[in-house]
Amino acid sequence: MSFKKSLTALLQKHIDTQQPLPITWRCSWCNDEHGGNLFKKATSITNNVASGDLKADIGLMTGDKLFVAIHISKNKSPISKAVEHYRAHNIIYIQVNPGDDLASITKPFFVGTCLNPRCKKCNGFQHEKSLLIIDSECWKCNYPMKVVVLDCDGYHGGPDKFSETELNIARGRGASIKSNYSNIVKTAYLSNTCPACDAMTGNHYLFSDHYTSAIYGYYNFERVPLGYFCKRCRTA
Repeated sequence: MSFKKSLTALLQKHIDTQQPLPITWRCSWCNDEHGGNLFKKATSITNNVASGDLKADIGLMTGDKLFVAIHISKNKSPISKAVEHYRAHNIIYIQVNPGDDLASITKPFFVGTCLNPRCKKCNGFQHEKSLLIIDSECWKCNYPMKVVVLDCDGYHGGPDKFSETELNIARGRGASIKSNYSNIVKTAYLSNTCPACDAMTGNHYLFSDHYTSAIYGYYNFERVPLGYFCKRCRTA
């Protein structure tokens, strides 16, 4: 029996018996590991399901609507046009390798969706947003101090980018944040400030020294979740 027929039979069995089929995948958008039940909404299975100019080898249906498109492919990377098409139509795109055993469906090669909420402006997947409260020290007098960074999965911000709520959280956890004049950018802005000598930790050193050192384990830090953030639109 071919891999496609065997996989179809396995999936049909789960639908007939109403047994869940948990899957996990490393998300290509947020880089977290997600998990879910592949049959939470599935009511039937159809082979060779067309969607636009694409054709899924196996389609999981909710009524007459395609909600999971499974492509069986030996490609070492996801099909880019399939990623965009299925994302635009809110269809989950799964790619599996026919050389794997049937159990591979529980850890597919690629899953083209993220469990994070979508941005209301661009419909893209959002990323987790958090404050890093870093146990560091003043560069000038070595006094212990809290250094705070806004972390949005690759997009970072200093206190000058904080909302009022974020400023209150940072200060409530012991950070000293004041407006300081920077000789580098020739203007004043909100920055982490030493509580002992009032020396500022500017944004350049905030990321190159403190944030990097914390991520690599040289400083202890607390991560405070703040919800989600769209990197494309720069909005929460």
